[in-house]
Amino acid sequence: MQPSTLVVRPVRPEEYVETGRIVLAAYDAAGRIEGPYRIRIEDTAARAEAGSEVWVAVDGDRVLGSVTFTDAGDPNLEDDTHGDCGFRMLGVAPAAQGLGVGRTLVQRCIDTATERGRRRLSIYSMIWMPAAHAMYERMGFTRRRDRDVLFPAGVGWAFQRNLVPDADAWFPPEGPPAEPPPWYLDVLG
Repeated sequence: MQPSTLVVRPVRPEEYVETGRIVLAAYDAAGRIEGPYRIRIEDTAARAEAGSEVWVAVDGDRVLGSVTFTDAGDPNLEDDTHGDCGFRMLGVAPAAQGLGVGRTLVQRCIDTATERGRRRLSIYSMIWMPAAHAMYERMGFTRRRDRDVLFPAGVGWAFQRNLVPDADAWFPPEGPPAEPPPWYLDVLG
């Protein structure tokens, strides 16, 4: 069940602070992140001003959630080796969780990627976010254990969704999982 007037649109500069607080509150509801990454999660302005597409889900004038879509050439695209677009910093206000807001934001990412002719959409999600993992799997994403990474806040699980039938022909095949997973910056740096 989602709010009947839910609209997804680009974030406005006057919403940067509020949107950052909502995303951070969503992360904190699942498991608290400390250190510099905490500041990055809250910094909606930095993502938007770097060229990422930051979208908000609004019900009337209330921001209920946000996601950052990262396309080819975006400095915030986490892994262009295994997918040609992705999303990150998905967060829904704790009071709005379970209403379909997160699903609506992810569907916007899928639709945008498909419209642009992308082949694969990727996301890293902290190990302590099982509700998000279940949603991704219900939406057709699959786990890629071979791409899991270590962030300062813990293990990031890799998920991907093929958007075209021959997506696997364009990207490296799945390999064995690394134990322990490599550090994020070692993989992508």
